[in-house]
Parts: sequence; structure tokens; C-alpha cells
Amino acid sequence: MPAALLEVIWILDDFIKPPGPKMMVCVAPADGIFFRINSEDKWPVGVPVTSRANAFLHHDSFVECGGPLEFDDYVVDQSRSHQHAPMFLDRQVLPAIVAAVRRSHRISDRDRTIILAALV
Repeated sequence: MPAALLEVIWILDDFIKPPGPKMMVCVAPADGIFFRINSEDKWPVGVPVTSRANAFLHHDSFVECGGPLEFDDYVVDQSRSHQHAPMFLDRQVLPAIVAAVRRSHRISDRDRTIILAALV
């Protein structure tokens, strides 16, 4: 089953150093497009999310709105099978993510169109 909008899942990310589990947030459910959630604001176009508004976060973090990743339903379902309960980012972050997607130069026009259609 596809992820829902703003659903957060854990994925083994081989592209970070060192490779390991990373939180991802779904920004385009029909296409399986996700952004990473990082504890540090060292990535371009990061949107802050607070642990106060998102109780599953251990500390304030950032949604990396510049490098979309695609995951199929199998990967999403496997991630869910290891979680205790579904996690979702607070919807109040939507306007900031939309603004970040609009200004990001690292997102292709195709992905930008898909993501904005899902978010707006």
C-alpha cells in the first residue's frame, strides 16, 4: 500500500555516510516520492520541523527538500512492518515544504510538478 502524504518511515539509506537507517517523509504518495529528515541543517533547502509538533522526533530536525527519493510499495510496507505505530509530520509544515520545493534548484521540473500537485 502506498505511503500517505506526510507519512514518515525508516529506510536503510546507503547514500549517507556512514550508511544506516534514515527517516523519510512522503511528499507525493501516488509516485512514492520522499524527502529525507535530517537532524542537522547542512543540506540545501532544509525546512525545520520541531519535536514539539512531531512527538516521534527525538530532537528538532529538518526536511531536506532538495533531493527527492522514490520508493515502491514493497519498500514502504517493509518499513511499516518494523514500526510500532504510523508516524506523520504535522500538517503545519506543508506551506514551508511547498515554498522550499518551489525554490529548490536540485529538483527536476518533472518531480517538482508531481510533488507540488500532491502537496497543494
